[in-house]
Amino acid sequence: MKWRVNENPYITHKYLCYYENERLNGYIIYTTQDRVVHIVDILASAKDERIFRGLFHKLKEVSSKEGMTQLKCYTASKNKFLIDMLRAGKFKNFTELFQFGGTKKKKRPSQLFVYVSEEIETELDFWDNQYWYLTDLAKEGRPYTARLIG
Repeated sequence: MKWRVNENPYITHKYLCYYENERLNGYIIYTTQDRVVHIVDILASAKDERIFRGLFHKLKEVSSKEGMTQLKCYTASKNKFLIDMLRAGKFKNFTELFQFGGTKKKKRPSQLFVYVSEEIETELDFWDNQYWYLTDLAKEGRPYTARLIG
């Protein structure tokens, strides 16, 4: 974490920490680029669901106050616990939300979760960035703004 986060000369990372009785019990490491929040890492003591909910809630609040337009969090499909925590935090899987693939052969959805604020009218154009928060977890060694080709 020292070289990747704290001493990274290209990206400034921020910590959102959760303390109880002066003890660190959880954190989110994130960065912001182009009005987008990228979650880099998240941890909660003993996988405490209450801590995850509190961290996600505070990050959404801070992001909104700072004028961020998206909140991104990628996760591996095998990380069922984090997927459940994202869903509990009212994030939605991007692929499921937009129902990509139509009637083609059913495949496992990509693990990209989206938070749709209650203030957003779902009848509006979902593709307009001003209407959504999107989330980005652990892109190990890759720039947060890099797009996959293909």
